[in-house]
Amino acid sequence: MSERYEVQFPGGKREEAEPLETCLARELREELNISIGAPALFQVVRHAYPEKTVELHFFHCHIESGEAEPLQCAEIRWVKPEELTQFQFPPADDVIIEQLSQRVG
Repeated sequence: MSERYEVQFPGGKREEAEPLETCLARELREELNISIGAPALFQVVRHAYPEKTVELHFFHCHIESGEAEPLQCAEIRWVKPEELTQFQFPPADDVIIEQLSQRVG
């Protein structure tokens, strides 16, 4: 049985042949009802779980229109980078949490 994490970054699975930037824009529209400007790749993380290996693509982006609302989750929350360590994210996010937490200032 896999462990469930209540805290996650927005995003999801890419459709076949879908460009990553298009996937990001679609997922943010579906999950948070926002439109973003041109995203810039920040970090790619590969993590091996016992049952599979995942590859996560993290982007810098800004909201162009809309106000974030929880369409496919119970709650959303904006937090400062240094506050990210107070939450339990999936293990694949550990690298990005550490990098973002160190970028304070």
